[in-house]
Amino acid sequence: PLRFSAFGIRKTGQDYPQQYENTLIIPQISSLISAVLTGDPTVPLDFGNACGTSLMDYKKKQWSPALINAVSQELPGAEKGLAEKLPVLKSGKTLVGKISNYFIKKFGFNPNCAIGIGSGDNPQTKILIKGSLLSLGTSFVNMVETNGLTFDMEGSTNAMYDAFDHPFMFGCRTNGALRWDDIRQTFGMKKEDYVHSEKALNDTPPGNKGRMLLWQAEKESFPVSESFGPIRIGYDNKDFAADFVGIVESTLADVYLHSKSFMQNDDTLYVTGGATESPGIMAKVAAIWNRNIIPLEKGGAALGAAVSGAYMALCAEKTNVNDKEFASSFLKKRDPIKPNPEYVKIYHDADGFLKKYNDVKAEVIA
Repeated sequence: PLRFSAFGIRKTGQDYPQQYENTLIIPQISSLISAVLTGDPTVPLDFGNACGTSLMDYKKKQWSPALINAVSQELPGAEKGLAEKLPVLKSGKTLVGKISNYFIKKFGFNPNCAIGIGSGDNPQTKILIKGSLLSLGTSFVNMVETNGLTFDMEGSTNAMYDAFDHPFMFGCRTNGALRWDDIRQTFGMKKEDYVHSEKALNDTPPGNKGRMLLWQAEKESFPVSESFGPIRIGYDNKDFAADFVGIVESTLADVYLHSKSFMQNDDTLYVTGGATESPGIMAKVAAIWNRNIIPLEKGGAALGAAVSGAYMALCAEKTNVNDKEFASSFLKKRDPIKPNPEYVKIYHDADGFLKKYNDVKAEVIA
């Protein structure tokens, strides 16, 4: 992926070869913060954030010589030069040192304050959930807990570890709720005005009366495809209910269909994001995934990082703590939403919405 470190390292090395050659170490943001807090530029990088480099051997949890060789071709120092610049890899549960004198003197930190290795936003968020988490934000993110041996061989999804070293799959759909907002704005609705959209969801049956709206305003990575649309199928004129229900169903269907190959057979899906406030959208999520849906109170990476730090502090005191049980106890969960059997039938029948949508989308991409 272009947003991962390997691409950036190679591009920077090509554009600024002298500065690249003079570089001592190339951290990720999380290890840079730990380096600043400890005053040690060589602090390790956790396995979870190392997944975001495209340079780690996932199964061995080591830097991959083959990938390092590929990225470092024709760069100063070649393979050996890049390998020397990469941090040591360690568990996300590692304490990497004590707070530096700078922070003790200037801000009054306790000299015994310990610093954790840190991790990225998605690995920190994932530790709060035992199972699978669907985040319905501007972009849609699907984090699916795995056994560490399940992969997306289509290449749309990244295999990762959370901040406690547990494996999961990470899929990010760029054209998420932002497209929903675009439809609402097209019809002159204000940003926080959800009355009309909720009414459209309530008044329109699942399957949108055979109508579909496909729209990727931005190039997509999940699945990999070019931008297109909006394309209306089954109707011609702009109609708010048809457009809004159509974009909700198509974007949710995309995430579901392209996650099927690695989704576990759990009976529960945790959901976060602003869309959890919409009963109409939550009913569709429950039916499309055919699972009990548990909306989550706000938490995210900041809460996950705090929990991660608390866990490491307890472990430093030799306290025996189950990491999953400990982390999940901090996140407030609402009552589960059960899938409506009639809705499930409409979406999942042999000639139902998901089958029809999958066929139509394949033609559009082709």
